[in-house]
Amino acid sequence: MTNFLRTYDGLYAGVIFAFWFGRFPEMSTNRILALNAIFQRTGMPVCLIHDSNFSDWEHPDYPFHPALQYLSAVHKSDYLRAYFMHYYGGGYTDIKQPQRSWAGFFSSLIDSSKWALGYPELSPTGTAELPGDFGQEIRNNYQSIIGMCSYIMRKNTPLTGLYLDSIENILSRKLETLSKHPAQNAFENLMKNSDGTSEYPLRWTEIGGECLHPLVYLYRNSVLYEPNICPILYGYR
Repeated sequence: MTNFLRTYDGLYAGVIFAFWFGRFPEMSTNRILALNAIFQRTGMPVCLIHDSNFSDWEHPDYPFHPALQYLSAVHKSDYLRAYFMHYYGGGYTDIKQPQRSWAGFFSSLIDSSKWALGYPELSPTGTAELPGDFGQEIRNNYQSIIGMCSYIMRKNTPLTGLYLDSIENILSRKLETLSKHPAQNAFENLMKNSDGTSEYPLRWTEIGGECLHPLVYLYRNSVLYEPNICPILYGYR
């Protein structure tokens, strides 16, 4: 497995990664249907990463960040998708129903010199809530941003490297606080704990869109935009 991970290229293998952390019995019927549709409709091999197998994918030269153990299920997925895109490349999808086969999307990226392929954000509200003039510039140019729900990336590019670095820098700064206040539920800081409070130190999109969207905008000339890779964005919960 060690040598396999050092040379593995998910883009050329045509693999789509999806992530689910938590108990599988807690998957809703809609999620199960969406997962089945990913396997059936994309026409590509799909690798579901979960609590029992994620450690098999730890790169022998680049260990997971020590904060991983303290993250919510959603933030584990946010971190690991960046890790996988940088070290392995390939496709990523939320567990939402795809619209069609992904075979042409992989071919488009492979046949280009671009670093990533994704769907343009659908509205300014879909972009990360970044402050100041730069945040407003991104909102004004939302169609230059790719959505977070599904994309394909070439591994080991400046885009993927900075994407992962930005997340790991945040986790390093907050490691001590995370160790004292680990996530108590899968949706920490979207849904508060039972007493209405949370000392968990990460915002909902802090290691997701807030990290990726500025970089996609910076490297927008190295991105292919494909609206049809967008999954169905309703009825998945």
